[in-house]
This record gives sequence, C-alpha cells and structure tokens, in this order.
Amino acid sequence: MDIKRVLSESQTNSIVNIIRDKCRLFHEKNEDLYYNPYVIMRKQHALTGAVLTGFAPMNMQIEGLASRDVNYGPQNKMCQPELYNENAVFHIYSNKANIEKNNLVRTKCEQFNRDIENTKPNFYIIRFKTNGSDQLVGLTLLLPNKDVQIIDEYEIPIMQY
Repeated sequence: MDIKRVLSESQTNSIVNIIRDKCRLFHEKNEDLYYNPYVIMRKQHALTGAVLTGFAPMNMQIEGLASRDVNYGPQNKMCQPELYNENAVFHIYSNKANIEKNNLVRTKCEQFNRDIENTKPNFYIIRFKTNGSDQLVGLTLLLPNKDVQIIDEYEIPIMQY
C-alpha cells in the first residue's frame, strides 16, 4: 500500500491538529495537560508525554482509528498509546527518539513487518518535530521493516492542516 494512503485526509488532519494543540498547551504550561500513565517515566520528555496524551484511549476520537494503552519497559511501568485499525498499527515518537534502539519498536517491527507486502496490519511510526518554542514544525509517517530500517516515509505537509 502506498504510504500516503495509509491514513485518510480526515485522519491526518485530526492527528496534525491533536499534536499541534498539545504542543501549544505544553508551551502555555497547562496543568491539566497530562494523562499520568504516559508521563510517569518521561520526566525528561514532558513534551512527548503531552503529545501522547492527545491519543489516550479516553481522549482520542478519530474515525477509522482506535487507541489502546501499551505497557512496556522495566516492569511494564512505561505506557504509550497505540493507534490501530485493520491495516495499520501506529506509534508516535518525537524526532529526538532513537527508534532504532527502542525495544518496543523492535518488537512491533518483528510482529507486524516480517512480510509487509503480504500481511496486514503493518507497523508505522508517526514522528513529530517541534521548534524551540514547542510548535509543531514537521510530521513524518515512517514504515520500518522487520529490522527497524526505514523503507518508506512520507513527510506530511502540516501547513495545509
């Protein structure tokens, strides 16, 4: 499947707006911003925790996508949302995350991307980038293979949303 068609226009619009809004609220130091399971182990990555909060199962309402919490890490104390439908599974990371060394990413790539052409769902990464003022400046959809090598990517034109 063409990576540009993995998400519909409406889904892409919703994802861009959620991330943009959470970045704005983070910059404004909004106290009610966080979903505790996503920030408990992310003290140094508070912006990522704020962004992920927008995709918590009880918050996210994007037609054609569902969200569930995924626990991982030492004693399963870390948590993040996993967006999914019958064709794709998505995780969201900042551009500062080292996805190649992330054990959860490795597991998902092994699980979902062994035979990308012939099996569904596939695992994708949505990577966001912010500037020094915590404003969203870039969003990229990545398709890694089973070895976590990026084999396709699509730079989402966030300015049109």
